Order: sequence, then C-alpha cells, then structure tokens
Amino acid sequence: MNVVIRKLTVNDYNDIKKLDRELYEYHKSLRPDIYAKFIEMTPQDFEKDINDKNKYMIGAVVDNQLIGYLEAKFKDTYRDVLWIDALYVSPECRGKGIATKLMKETEEFARSKKLPIEFYAASENKSAIKLYQNLGYKIQRYTFEKD
Repeated sequence: MNVVIRKLTVNDYNDIKKLDRELYEYHKSLRPDIYAKFIEMTPQDFEKDINDKNKYMIGAVVDNQLIGYLEAKFKDTYRDVLWIDALYVSPECRGKGIATKLMKETEEFARSKKLPIEFYAASENKSAIKLYQNLGYKIQRYTFEKD
C-alpha cells in the first residue's frame, strides 16, 4: 500500500465530510453523553479551515482516495503548542501504520516550529492510547467528571 501524506485541499471536502462523520460515530459509540449531535461541516467551513494560518491539516491518500486525516491548530494555553484536534483513519485501513505516518509528519512540522504537541484521548479509546504510547507520548494529566 503506497500511502502519500499531504496537505488537505478544497478538493478533499467530500472525503473529509465522510471521514468526519465516521469519526463522530466512533466518538459517539464511546461517549454518547458528549456526542449527542453531529454538526456537518459545510464546504465554506472546510475551505476556511484549510486556509487558516493557525491550522495544520494533512491527509493520508491511497490510490487518489483520502483514507485518513489529522487536524491540528496552534494553541496558546499555558504555553504555545500544536494541539491535535482530530486523527482518524478509515477502519478498513487501520493497522497499516497510517496513523503513525500522520503523527510522524505532524511531529516534523511541530519540530520545525519548535512547538510541543498536545492532545486529548478518551480513556475508552484503548487503541489510540496504545498508538500514542508506542510513539513515545506520555500521559501528563487526567480529566475527572462527575454527574
């Protein structure tokens, strides 16, 4: 499988719309209390996002088909970071190193900007946690909830 990692373009809208819906459904299966309503991205929203200088959006392409993506943004909380908002690979393409390639490309980009990378992972998302730990990421804090 020849995977190409590249920046997203406006031509990726339909593929991103599909992948974004799949990602939402996956998150909803883990946390239906949080992911109660899906808000579909419009073509205008997508174009605005890919042209936003504070965002970093790349995709994984196989045979001209977008099969995964990573979306991040520059964020200033207590320090400047590159914050990963989303990482998703189609279920049929998982286990082939595609998420790793997306993460490695993002790490290179963050290094070029001299920024650390941060993100959240749901505690229920065991496969993502395993991926991140295999890539050398460490758990730095916990989020607690109570109804």
